[in-house]
Amino acid sequence: MTVNNQNAGPSTRAESVERRGSTHGEEEESDFSADSSSYLSGSPEPTPAIIDEQFLPRLVSVAFCIFHASEGPKVVYQVPEGSLVAHAAAPGPPGTRARKVTDITPPPLVDWNTIADFIIPKEPLCGRLVTTSATFKVLSHPTLITDEAKYSRNTFLFNIAFLFDGTADVRAYEPVVRKCVRQLKTLEQTNSFLSSPMSQTRMYGIIEQLYEDLNSYCETFIALPDAPHSHAINLKLFPTYANPPPVYEWQVPLALIDLARYADANWDLTMAKIFPFIDGINHVKRISQLADADIDLAISCMEHLLYYGCIIMIDIFQFFNMYTTRPLIATMATDESIIAECPLYVMLPGRPLQSWPRLLSLYSALKPGVTLHEWIEENDVDDLGIDVRRFVSFGIIKGFLRRVHRYPVLLSPSMIRRSTSSTSSVPPDLPSLLDATRSEDELCVRYGIPWSELHTLLMRVG
Repeated sequence: MTVNNQNAGPSTRAESVERRGSTHGEEEESDFSADSSSYLSGSPEPTPAIIDEQFLPRLVSVAFCIFHASEGPKVVYQVPEGSLVAHAAAPGPPGTRARKVTDITPPPLVDWNTIADFIIPKEPLCGRLVTTSATFKVLSHPTLITDEAKYSRNTFLFNIAFLFDGTADVRAYEPVVRKCVRQLKTLEQTNSFLSSPMSQTRMYGIIEQLYEDLNSYCETFIALPDAPHSHAINLKLFPTYANPPPVYEWQVPLALIDLARYADANWDLTMAKIFPFIDGINHVKRISQLADADIDLAISCMEHLLYYGCIIMIDIFQFFNMYTTRPLIATMATDESIIAECPLYVMLPGRPLQSWPRLLSLYSALKPGVTLHEWIEENDVDDLGIDVRRFVSFGIIKGFLRRVHRYPVLLSPSMIRRSTSSTSSVPPDLPSLLDATRSEDELCVRYGIPWSELHTLLMRVG
C-alpha cells in the first residue's frame, strides 16, 4: 500500500486483520505517536470472503463415512466424487465392453485402505480429533453411538473426514470439525438422521455445502427443517494465531487499523473505554488512568488487540532514547514499496519530500550510544522537515529499527544504605530495583517521571 497523506500509517501484515469478524463465535471447545488512524487498505466488507491461504487452508475434499454392518468401513458420500474411493462406472450401451473405472476417472487422492482404520477406528480413538498425514492431511472426529435397541450391532460409528493439503495448518478447522460432528450426533440420537436410509441421502447435500461454503465464505449455515431439535448446522472458521507476547504497563500500543471505525456497542466495557486513548503516544498505564479502567483489564484488552494484529507495542518515545538498525535494513534499502512509502509517512505536512538515500543515511546514523537528541543536532534533522516520532515508528513497524534499552544496575549493595540516607528525594525502593532487569522505561513509568529526572535520581543513588 502507498500512503498518500499524513493521517495514514505504513502498511503492515495487519492489512488482513479484519479476520471476518471480531468475536470468537461458538466454537468454544479446544485441545490446546503515531496516530490511531487506519492502516488498512481495500474494502472493509468481510463477506463474501475469498479464503486466504496465509491462515486458512483450502478444503480438498469432505466425506461422510460409516461402519457398515456387512461391508465394514465405508465412504458413503464424498465431495468431489472419487476423492477417497473410486466409484464404479455406469453401464455403457448394449453390446459395448464394460470399461474399468481407471479407464475413465483419475485414481483417488488417498489410499482408502491405508487410512480406513483411522477414519473408522476402534473404540479407543472415538470421540477424539484424529489427524492422519501423508501427501494429504485428513482431519476427522470419529463418533460412536451405543444403543442396543436401535442398532443391529448395538452401535453406530460415523465420521466426517476433511481432507487438506499435506502441509496445511488445520488448527482453525478443529473446532469446526468438533461442532459439526457434535450436531450430527444429536441428529442421529433424536431422529436417526444418519442411519435411516430415508434421511441418510440428505448427507450428500450437507457435505457438498460444507465443502463449497467453507472454501468460499469461511462459514456455512445449513438448514435442517426435518430436525426440529437441531434445526441448523451453523459453522464459522476463525484463524488461529500464536499467543501474543506479554503486555507491560510501560509499553505504548500503536493502532494498525482505525479502531473507532470498528467500534461496536457490544464491545467489552473496558475495551470501549480505552480504545479512544490508543494514539501511539500514551503508554498502557497512562491509558488505564485516562480511561479510569483497571490496569489488569486494560492489559488484557491490549493482549486481545495484539492477538488479532490490531495493534503493535512500541516503546515510550523520548528524545533521550537510543536506536539502531537491524540487518533487515539491507533488504529494505532496495524495497520499492518502502522507498515509495517512507518519505510520504515521515515528513511534516507541507514540507518537501526527502529522497530515500537521504532518509536511509539518517536511519544508518542511529546507533548505540547516540540519543535521538544528539542525532537530531548532528544531522540537522529539524531543518529537513522530518517528524522524528513518525520517522522512528516507521522503522519499528517495518522491522529494520530497534530500540537500545538501558538497564541500570547498582554495583555495590553498600551503596544502597549510603544513597538512601544521603537524600530524601530518592524513592526508598529505587536502589533495590537497580538489578539490571528493569529498563529505563519501566522505571520512568513506575515513578511517573521522564528519563532526564530518572537519570538525576540514578546519579544521586551512586
